[in-house]
Amino acid sequence: MTLVPQISQEHALGAAEYVLGLGDAASRRAFEAELDTSAALRDEVLGWEYDLADLAALCPARAPRTSGVRRLETRLFGAPVREFDKGQSARRVIAGMVLAAGVGLYLLGQIADDTPSSERSQPAQAIVK
Repeated sequence: MTLVPQISQEHALGAAEYVLGLGDAASRRAFEAELDTSAALRDEVLGWEYDLADLAALCPARAPRTSGVRRLETRLFGAPVREFDKGQSARRVIAGMVLAAGVGLYLLGQIADDTPSSERSQPAQAIVK
C-alpha cells in the first residue's frame, strides 16, 4: 500500500489557479517556489493540467475576429500592426538569399585571390579560373 501525501484545500485551489493562470506575477513566483519543494503539490498541478487538457479538447479552436485583433493591437501598440502579404514576404526572402549568395561568392573570390596558387586545392583553382 502506497501512501499518497495529502495537500490542503488551499494548496489544491492554488494549484487550480496556477494552471488556469489566474494569479499575478508575484503569486505565480511564490507558488512556483512551493512547487520546487513539494512533490504532492506538483502532482496536484499535473492532475489539473491533465483534467483541463481533456476539457480543452472538447472546445474547437477558433481564430479571433479581425476587428478584435485590431482593437487589441491599437490598445497595445498605439496602431494596428502592419501586415505583409505573402508575395511581399517571399520577395524579401529571395532577395536576402541572392544577397547572401553574392556576398559568399565575393568573399570566396577574396580568399582565393589572397591564397598563393601553390597552396590552393584543385577545386579552389577551378572556381577561380
